[in-house]
Amino acid sequence: SVIHHWERELNRFYPRIRVYPYHGPGRRRQLLQALEPIVFVTTYATATNDVAELSKVPFLYLVLDEATSIKNPDTKRTQAVKALNAAHRLALSGTPVENRPAELWSIFDFLMRGHLGKYGTFVRLFEERIGAGDRAASEKLGRRIRPFLLRRTKDEVARDLPDKIEMDEWCGLSPEQEQLYGALQETVKQLRTALQRGEQVSYTTNILPVLTKLKQICDHPALVSGEKVKEPGHGRSEKFDWIVAKIDEIHASGEQVVVFSHFLGMLDLLETVLRRKGMSYIRIDGSTTRRQAVIDRFNAGQAGVAICSVQAAGYGINMTAANHVIHADRWWNPAVEDQATDRVHRIGQDKTVYVYRIMVEGTLEERIDRLLMRKRGMADQIVRAAVGDSDRGWTRDELLELLRPLD
Repeated sequence: SVIHHWERELNRFYPRIRVYPYHGPGRRRQLLQALEPIVFVTTYATATNDVAELSKVPFLYLVLDEATSIKNPDTKRTQAVKALNAAHRLALSGTPVENRPAELWSIFDFLMRGHLGKYGTFVRLFEERIGAGDRAASEKLGRRIRPFLLRRTKDEVARDLPDKIEMDEWCGLSPEQEQLYGALQETVKQLRTALQRGEQVSYTTNILPVLTKLKQICDHPALVSGEKVKEPGHGRSEKFDWIVAKIDEIHASGEQVVVFSHFLGMLDLLETVLRRKGMSYIRIDGSTTRRQAVIDRFNAGQAGVAICSVQAAGYGINMTAANHVIHADRWWNPAVEDQATDRVHRIGQDKTVYVYRIMVEGTLEERIDRLLMRKRGMADQIVRAAVGDSDRGWTRDELLELLRPLD
């Protein structure tokens, strides 16, 4: 759907240029050798798979949409993109820094190799100092990238864009959730102690599974119980009940809503309720086929509710038929959440947009909320310095804060 979106926009602004979606098993590699001007629109995955052929083509311009897709310099995707040959390069991103300043280094290594020095030097001069709260380092980095950064805010390019009202909603744990949450606290305590002692603790194998389970418990007990739920049941999760009630309220008003979650199980539970209520809805996750047709159906008003995986629907698409957004759970960096919200609050929106973040008090979600505010401030500070005005990326101290008991 992102490819089709670019194809539509290119044809709208420059109808005389030939646009070719270079994607899928039927893609015509011979067109890469064509003499006529062609705009190739492709995906990062296709570019990675076809890097041998694509790297031989002398492109005039190479434009990266969602340039933070190459924020990790060690991935095959990043290395493939940097291997492509182009006279001019552009990187587009609403959030050039998500978790840490080193992500910006990787983007500039694509744009102007060497401009921000070697990676190790950058980490020493900027990453570590900015992470420690050194404002002078942020300003120095901002001055370094300022000549090559063009920033356009929504206020500048969409002066008539309606207001966006963001609300944090808080709820508690049900007795069932409290029992499940409490059962994990000994494991949390052990991990916290190991980190405090300086022991080597694997984030992927030891910490992430526990944090994920705690987040799932906050959403609904069924996500961790392994049960096959035909009906979520009222009272098992105050958060889930709040989301359903809010959907009912929005639906009754005749307006449309997009619900984002990071768990497919949460989408399954919501889908069960929507079916029972007889509500028209669409679902977008990694398995959704013909995504653009599904999105078009929603934007045409043929469905009142969209339940979406953030990973599948959080960027590159328009869902401006809705003017309500519900974030059922929080991701590990604020940019992902902001990008998802911007599927609704963007050019083409003519109503006030209401954004709801529903969180459980006294749990990991409260810690995540505080850390996301801090990360958003760090990213804003760098960008503000640059214009003259984190997949995850938690530090050890941030992990300790996540695992620390609430006061």
